[in-house]
Amino acid sequence: QFSRKNRRSLLGNLTWNCALLKERHVTNVWPRVFIGDEEIATDRDVLREMCITHILNAAAPKKALNYYLGTGLHINYYGLPTTDRRCSDISKYFMPAAKFIDKALDKRASKVLICCKQGVEHSATLFLAYLMICHDMMVEEAIDHVIKSRRIRPSRDFLKKLTCEKICTDKKKCKCTILS
Repeated sequence: QFSRKNRRSLLGNLTWNCALLKERHVTNVWPRVFIGDEEIATDRDVLREMCITHILNAAAPKKALNYYLGTGLHINYYGLPTTDRRCSDISKYFMPAAKFIDKALDKRASKVLICCKQGVEHSATLFLAYLMICHDMMVEEAIDHVIKSRRIRPSRDFLKKLTCEKICTDKKKCKCTILS
């Protein structure tokens, strides 16, 4: 449990560290896992070049993926309807997102792109939750890992959800194959 002061400090450190990184459309943040923005997620050529096999859209549009990409790409798509409102309860998507990423990474050849409009808030928050759930990281560890390679800006509300929610790290209860 984090106090308001600790969360503010965490957000301040996050802002300072990320200011040093150049903003990019896509970044490799974990073996075979990338965080990117809407531009990357809808670029067929880049997805093909990167050999992306799975897309977790953290701000799923109403239109299906094939509307944007057409047919012919063999990509497993999972869209989560997190809203653009900063106060949305993103925590209800932590476990489904973690399970999708974890299951995708079971296959050696899989590569996962986690995306949202700008690739810094919703997608980053869901990836932080994945690290906490499936790799038993504390929120500070997860953030420290990601900000080494990508500029992220989870909202205060999203950070609060990550620090206040009882994220499943109990190996007996968690459904992640990594922990089972």
